[in-house]
Amino acid sequence: MRISRVHGIAKPSIRKVLRPDGKEVKKRLPDGSEASPIEWPTHWYGTTRDVTIDSVPALYDGIQPHECIVLGGAPDSRNVTRLRRTDFRLPPTDLMVLDIDGMPYVDGYTDESLRSDPEGTIRAQLCQMFGSDEVDQLHIVVALSSRAGFTGDFRAHVWVGVTPFCEAKEIAALHKKQDVPWLDAGIFQAGRVLFAAPPDIESDPFPVRVFEFKGDGMVIDLSGVVRSTEGLVELKRQFSRGKHSIYKVNTAPIHAGEGGVSEECWNFILSCKRSGRTEDEAIAALHEELTRLEAPSATWRRMRKVIRRSDGMTDPTLGEARRMFRDMRAGETLVYGEPAYREPDTTLTAASEALSRAVRDQIDREGVFLNKVTLGVGKTHEIVELVTSRDVKALILAPNHERCAEIVSRLEDARQKRLYDAFDQVEQFEEIEDRWLQRHWASWRGRSAEGMCSRLDAVNAAFRAGVSVHKHICGFPTLDESEDVKRCPIFASCAYADQVMNFWRHNWVAPVAMISHLSRIASDADVVIIDEGCVEYLAGNKMVPLEELLAPRPGRLGELSRRAHSDLLEDTQTLTFDEVQEALELEYEAKPSPHVEPDMSDEQIIANCDLGSYRAGCVSIWRAMNARLEGGENHLHVFSETKKDDDGEEFTRWWVDVAWRQEARLLKKADTVLLFDATPNEVALRAHWPEIEVFEVEAPKLNTRVVQVTDAIGKRSQLINDLPKSDPKFKAEEARVKKARQRLAAWLRAQPGYTVVVTKKDHREAIEREHRFKRVAFAHHGAVEGKDIWDFPDGKRLHGVDVDNLVVLGRNAPPPYELEAIARRHHADEDAVKKMGWYRTENWELGGGVAGYRLRHDDPRVDAVLKNVAVDSLMQAVGRMRSVRREKMGRVFVMHSMRLDIEVDECVSAEEVMRRAGDVTLLSANEVDRVFATGGRNTREVAKRVKATHKYRMKDKVAQPKPYLCAIAAGADVDQCMAELGALWWEAV
Repeated sequence: MRISRVHGIAKPSIRKVLRPDGKEVKKRLPDGSEASPIEWPTHWYGTTRDVTIDSVPALYDGIQPHECIVLGGAPDSRNVTRLRRTDFRLPPTDLMVLDIDGMPYVDGYTDESLRSDPEGTIRAQLCQMFGSDEVDQLHIVVALSSRAGFTGDFRAHVWVGVTPFCEAKEIAALHKKQDVPWLDAGIFQAGRVLFAAPPDIESDPFPVRVFEFKGDGMVIDLSGVVRSTEGLVELKRQFSRGKHSIYKVNTAPIHAGEGGVSEECWNFILSCKRSGRTEDEAIAALHEELTRLEAPSATWRRMRKVIRRSDGMTDPTLGEARRMFRDMRAGETLVYGEPAYREPDTTLTAASEALSRAVRDQIDREGVFLNKVTLGVGKTHEIVELVTSRDVKALILAPNHERCAEIVSRLEDARQKRLYDAFDQVEQFEEIEDRWLQRHWASWRGRSAEGMCSRLDAVNAAFRAGVSVHKHICGFPTLDESEDVKRCPIFASCAYADQVMNFWRHNWVAPVAMISHLSRIASDADVVIIDEGCVEYLAGNKMVPLEELLAPRPGRLGELSRRAHSDLLEDTQTLTFDEVQEALELEYEAKPSPHVEPDMSDEQIIANCDLGSYRAGCVSIWRAMNARLEGGENHLHVFSETKKDDDGEEFTRWWVDVAWRQEARLLKKADTVLLFDATPNEVALRAHWPEIEVFEVEAPKLNTRVVQVTDAIGKRSQLINDLPKSDPKFKAEEARVKKARQRLAAWLRAQPGYTVVVTKKDHREAIEREHRFKRVAFAHHGAVEGKDIWDFPDGKRLHGVDVDNLVVLGRNAPPPYELEAIARRHHADEDAVKKMGWYRTENWELGGGVAGYRLRHDDPRVDAVLKNVAVDSLMQAVGRMRSVRREKMGRVFVMHSMRLDIEVDECVSAEEVMRRAGDVTLLSANEVDRVFATGGRNTREVAKRVKATHKYRMKDKVAQPKPYLCAIAAGADVDQCMAELGALWWEAV
């Protein structure tokens, strides 16, 4: 264990430790007297040192009567609180201290036996605590208390080693769970204030008070209940995120402290803010406390600065306390978490060459291969080179139609170039073989795409009724049919029919959504290449209202349906497997068989396909219940959803989520499948292809500066008013969120260059209803996969590498039950997916030791989905700009405190980032008002935390004699920053 020094004062001042009833905890001595620990001198270790179990006895050797050991780190907040027993920043530990405070003696042992045979009595007590076998193996140090041998029970400090190296607070939590009244959970390692001293009496029955029991050197294994701190880093986290009890000022009269404000008042307001109290509640509690303690008039006078209350009225009594509440950042506490992400130590050239070698090895083998490729390494270039340099028939799947069109364009350019190269080599057109080189690339269009099928309503009606669309609507001939088959009246001019009939003439690029449908166009492909985003299309589900089972059904089917409804709602199982099979057969019998022919009119086809009382959702429920009875628990999930109607009344609906694995029929006949994805859900992919081979290549991102906020911004509650209009607070809330949106819009307009904002759909809609932009484009969380071209309102079209600023506003973390449903679909035939009320949060470093977090789910399959949805979707947005091929500097603003796989250059507060124009933080109120069109009244508070680096003038010296102040980010181009602001003159401070 490492012991570090308390900074700021030479010796610690120990505060009184109070019981719940307000009485002080005092040290009792064998002669019956009591001593207050606050009055004791301390044995102080002022330097950093390592303490092992072997060096523990030496800690007690130098203790004199009426002294105590104080070992620990820095206090949790300098200049606000003095040291208290609970204020230490505790380092991680591999030593545990058990404070045995009144343990009953083992039968046959008493105070007399402890005085006559201390080692034997202590060993008996240890065997009672740990077991005899463990005592023979553990290395234990026992320091008898000053009252040991006089109280009729056993009192001592017991030191023992633990593994792994873990957080002290985890050991404290472990202590609190022990159901033994004699164990004091307040002392669990040397980081606490440890009161231990030999008694000051004439004849001490224990000349030696420290005993060592050296077993085999074994330590207690806590790996199952605590987390190791190995590889973790120290993080600074705001106390306001936790919940803390109110710390009472004192029981003695309060005095006026230095600096114009009582130190006790600072501490009390800090405690109120930690515990989550509002400003008015904190001021009322302080008023009550000062009155109870009969604070002197000087204290009241120093707290009388007039300031406005939250209701707009002035408060002349404790206005200074209101300022303290608003200014105080609630101190910082030290926690341990995962280190920040660091860019890989590679080069772009090495990454591209590694990818090329891997792909050329994969294409000559059979199997499914996943290439985890950092955005910008040259994935698309590699795909184009691969399929145009070899005599192979390829099918490429892309995330969307826009991406398909882009890939087709690049492939056609490469095909034409190679075709001309071949002409130059043989000099005769006739000598070129009619092979893949002359087969054009085309983008496959689905039937529902624009201009493909003019009978879409009739087609959809026939599809829902289970009719063979190709045969009975279109009239596509089969191999055993003659040419005089009935066909759709517009078959000859149908774009979709032409595409199907001539699919063999082209190399195809298709949307990845077709992965479970178009098996035909892949039937003769040598290789199938998937460019991102196939995971979500490998799982299917259907949400069916539970009340579907209560609809009127004939005879036996109605009886079974009602019983099924009861089973699902009450989580029982009265239906047998045979009864479920019977219900499924009856459901199929009830399904009509419509008569449909291609030459029928659309209206007649739709009328014939009317299903009447047939309910397809019930078929899905019966099939899922059938699978569940066979052991596939994840096929079926029942949950409720509570919403509010227009009148504000809550109502609850029950749903059945039926999940299944989607069969990738398009890949059924493909021998070689190559997947390229920057952020794949590898766990889900392995559920579909257990033998998948993974190759990962990364490269560092270039010319990007990332700024991430340390407190909340972009939350829904900040920008959206969810109160019903009938609520009396609706107007006030609407005014607040409107002002917040106005401030955000002004900040976006003030950013130099072109800005892309990735946020939630309702955020975008609310902002764009009220504000117009010229150089700002919006995108939605989870909808940026494969998107690399941005259209701006002023007509400019830019690639991601040419965008100047990227703003990730808020995060996207759907409720656990939604992601659990996704996991059930991928892992439908495995063990049941674990359910959680909400995610766990784990500490992660954002940068510079500042704590962020990452959400976690206890089920690794759901956790993989969570990472894919909440983190990787944002990385897709960030990656479009943070290309490894970027030439000019770009800025990324991450407006939340969730940790991403991105190297953060700066961590700032929301107040500071909302005063930043590019790489410049404005520190003059007039400038804030000019640039952002919002008041700069809080600039003074920002200036307290931000050091000015430059001063500048917007006009000549006569018109503006006093320059403005600003802080320019480290490493930024000062001249460019000043030019972007429009400054005429500047210099360093």
